[in-house]
Parts: sequence; C-alpha cells; structure tokens
Amino acid sequence: ANWLPPRWAKLVAALALGVGLAGLGLVAAGVSGAGPLGGLATRAGVRQRGYYWDTAWTMLERNPLLGVGFDGFGTFYRGLRDVADATGAALFQVADAAHSVPLGMLAGGGLLTAVSYMAFALAVGVLGVWSVVTAQGASRLLNAAVLSAWAAYQVQSLVSIDVPALAVWHWLLAGAVVAGIPLRRAADRDARKGSGATRGNRTSPRRPRPAPAAITAVLILAALWAGTFPARRDVAAGSAYRAASDGDHSGLAELERVATAVPWEPEYWESLGRASVALGDQAAALAAFEEAASRDPGGLSPVLNAARAAAATGQDALAAHYYRLALSRDPHSPELSFEFGQFMASEDVQAAIDHVERAVSARPETTTWWVYLGKLLVLAGHDERAIEAAQAAHDLDPETYGTNADVVRVLIQAGAPQAALEVLEPLLARAEDANLLALAGAAYETLDEPERAEALYRRALTYDGDFPEAVQGLTRLGTAP
Repeated sequence: ANWLPPRWAKLVAALALGVGLAGLGLVAAGVSGAGPLGGLATRAGVRQRGYYWDTAWTMLERNPLLGVGFDGFGTFYRGLRDVADATGAALFQVADAAHSVPLGMLAGGGLLTAVSYMAFALAVGVLGVWSVVTAQGASRLLNAAVLSAWAAYQVQSLVSIDVPALAVWHWLLAGAVVAGIPLRRAADRDARKGSGATRGNRTSPRRPRPAPAAITAVLILAALWAGTFPARRDVAAGSAYRAASDGDHSGLAELERVATAVPWEPEYWESLGRASVALGDQAAALAAFEEAASRDPGGLSPVLNAARAAAATGQDALAAHYYRLALSRDPHSPELSFEFGQFMASEDVQAAIDHVERAVSARPETTTWWVYLGKLLVLAGHDERAIEAAQAAHDLDPETYGTNADVVRVLIQAGAPQAALEVLEPLLARAEDANLLALAGAAYETLDEPERAEALYRRALTYDGDFPEAVQGLTRLGTAP
C-alpha cells in the first residue's frame, strides 16, 4: 500500500484528480455544444436529454420553492416542454423523469429539497475525503475505493435517472463513506492486536426464546404480505386486462374489482376503459376513462381516451370538452392538433383547418396530413390553397399509390383536372385498375371532354363491373353503365 514515496503519492493523486476534472469539463462542454467534444450535443440521446433538462428548469422557474411534487415530472412535462421536443416526439412518447438526479430534485421538490440533498452530498464528500486523508495502510485504499464508487454515482447521476438499483447503491455507498473513519480505524486496531486479543472470557451461548422468534416471524410475514400488495394487484390487473382484451367478460369484472379496491389509482380505471373498448362497450369505456381523468389531474391519456369514447357514443360536446382539455395539457403535440382537427371537421371546418395547419407546420413531412388539409380546404372553398396542399403531398411522395390517388381527388375537386392528370399518368403507366381509370375519367369530365371520360369509365368497369365512381360518372354523362 505504501509502494510510492509520500511526495510521489501526492503528485500522482493530484494528477489523477486534475485529469478527472479536465475530462468532466470537456464532457460538460461537449454536451452544451462547445469544445472538441461539441458533437455530443447533436447526438439523439443527448439532444433529447437537453429537452428534459430544459423542461425541468421551466418547472423550477414556475415553482421555485416546493417544485411540482415528487413523481410530478411526467404529469407536467407535456404542458411545459419545448415546441421542438413535442414536434419530434410521438404523441405518447413522454418522460417521467428529468434524466438528471439533481435537476429532478429541483423540479420535483424545489429549492428546499435540492439544497438539502446537495448539503447531504457535500457532507458525504467532505467526510469521504477526510477518511482517505486520515486513514493508514490498507484502510486508505479501501476508503478511497468506496469514495470513488460514490463519486462515480454522483457523476453519472448528472445525466441519468435514479433507477432503483443505482439509488440503493448510492445510499449504501454514502453510508459506507460516512462510517469509514471510525469503523476502519477500529478494524486497524483489531488487526494490530492480533487474533489472540479476544481469547478468554468465553461465555456459553444463550438459548433463543421461542415466543419472540415466533412473533418476529409473524410480523415479517405480515410485512411481506402488505409490502407485496401493489405487485400482486398489478399482476391481477394485467391478467384481467389480457383476458378482457381476448373477449372474456370475467376479466372485465376482475378489472373493475381491482379499480374499485384502489379507486385513487387512475391506471386501473384506464385499463378498465381500454378493456371495455376492446369488448365494444363505448359507454362503459367513457365512464371508466372519466374516472381515470378525475384521478389524474395532469395526465393526457385518460382525457384523450375519454374524448375518443365520447365521440364514439355521439356525445360531441363532451368529446370537444375533453379534446380541449387534452390540448391544454399537451399544447404542442402535432398529432393531437391533427386528431382534434379531424374531430372538428363535421362541426366547424375552419377550426378544423386551423388545427390541421398547426400540425402540418410542425411536421411538414407527413404526406397524409397534407392530403387531409387539402380535403378540408376544398370543403371550405379555398381551392387554390387546396391545390397547394395536394401538390405538397405529391412532392413529398410521388410514388405511393394510395397517397397520390387521394391527391388526384383533391385536385379534381379543387378544379385542377390537368394537374390531376399529370399525377395520374405515371401511375397508369405502371398499372391500370378501376380506381385510377375512374379518376382519370373524372378529370376529363371536368375538362369537358365527355368522350374520353366515358371511355375511361367503361375501361374501369372492365376491371370492376360495379365500381361506384365509374357507374356514377356514366350516369352523370347520361350514358348507360
């Protein structure tokens, strides 16, 4: 343990500390996009963590003293996250932790909790350094190893979540660091005394008493039974949900039993709602989703599912209420804006256009959204804008059959049959079918070329003798199908 002279040992320790701090500084600069490791900031994992950290700071700014509450990060994340984060993420892709333990403390518990935690960490660090400095021989190496493991946890905790395994090791290592000074000095003294120091004064072992042992065993079993209740409840709910999803109504009854046993837990009510949807009972699903929503004041999934169930049961006013509540909880999600636009199309076309345009502007690479926007613009009489939307969809995906068939319909309805034919020609050159031929017929009908339109409609009927669009086209032209 003392193979280096004291002067060299101090030099090596100082050098190791300097290299470690320099490496930590380089990585920190790289994460922020600066320095020779600046490319780290463009990595997907680092960029996503940056979004989480920014949102955690926003939570702290909104609630500096007490934070948003422990386990509240996931509840408030959607409403406070950056627009760029919402644009690049799927609807239900959400974080339930800041992916940084100190930032999680700040966001969840505010400055009171964070300052207490930092004071604890500082105290453990100071005691750990003192235990290394004051120890001798093998104890110094052991103390240094424990302190290094604890410090490694602190470094990784800056950019990671506090999963149970790591959290347990943190507190165990912190305890070992704090206990290191007196315990290891005592161990050194015992080692110097030798194994014979404790000989003599031997006493006969005491017989265990059966009554206290039995009571202790009963208490341990009772504690195990109570402690495993959440896990047993989750297993029962999972089995019941799978059974209900497979069409077994007994699973639905079991899910309802679990949900009513712990009515404050929203996830069981939501599982009950999903199972009811699987069994075709939208009214029961709506009731369950409303129960879940009332118990999850910041959650998105229960209110969005309640909106969908209300729409499925024809309760449009209630559906609109829940959709708007969902939008207030996740105001930047393009998927949610698009879905609400679809819902509003039958009630308020202009409002539907506004929401779909928001979605398209946030994620302009989605061709199906452009096509749907074009359909809405046709309904609203905005033909020029509809043509632009249809052409944007075609430019993004000029090859896919289904997308471009819809593009052609929008172009024809918007009064641009020639543009529709330009989209159709390469599709017809690859393969003919009733749908494409009928669309071409509709384009020529709009161009006031009835003979060519009739010929195309009749060719469409050779592929499908009852194809509706071809039959309707010939009827409009006054010729028998």
